[in-house]
Amino acid sequence: MKIYDVAIQLAFEGLEIAENNTHYKYIFDFWTLLGAIYTATSSLEEAEDCFDTALSMKHKLESEKTATTTG
Repeated sequence: MKIYDVAIQLAFEGLEIAENNTHYKYIFDFWTLLGAIYTATSSLEEAEDCFDTALSMKHKLESEKTATTTG
């Protein structure tokens, strides 16, 4: 279980960096990663919250892709 605790801590650190730099793809990736870690530890409510948060990033990901391809 200790390795999962470290993984969660590092994922939150990465998430914070991604959020500070508004890199929506990485924010999505870190929320998805956290959901997978929580699933592996049978923390299903936390996993669901993480996956829901990742899904809520979908519109920002789409607008980021559009800005990249048109800019």
